[in-house]
Amino acid sequence: MLSRSRSASHVPGGTPVVLADVDLFGHPATEVLEALGDDLPAELSIAPQDRHGYLTAVTLRATPPPPPPPPAGRRTRAAAEAAEVERALGGYQYLWTTERDRWQLHESGGGHVVQRRDAPWTHLLICNDTLARRITAEMLAAGVNVVPERF
Repeated sequence: MLSRSRSASHVPGGTPVVLADVDLFGHPATEVLEALGDDLPAELSIAPQDRHGYLTAVTLRATPPPPPPPPAGRRTRAAAEAAEVERALGGYQYLWTTERDRWQLHESGGGHVVQRRDAPWTHLLICNDTLARRITAEMLAAGVNVVPERF
């Protein structure tokens, strides 16, 4: 869920939150809903507090993935999950290979957040903790730039 104070419903948001090239909090709710059209994914919930104001909350619910096939032989659930993380990891290799100069790791709360170098307010959200740790480890091993946490 992405949200901002309901008292801010009369002004545009300060940080762009973009879906399908539409800044969800940067334009009046009627314009946002019109630009997105009627074909919103069922997982996306946009409920304007006031159609004349600006959006204050957007919710995206992940649909559960289809159940994995039964493990073959002695494979345990943990092994099946580890194999799935390994398969998914391949889709993120560009972060530490071909596009490593476009990305950086920002130290945050004892961990790291993947962010764009040219737009440090843009973070890559990874909803699987194990996958996020593997991506971070690969980026660190490849020498991707690390930005220290600032207090």
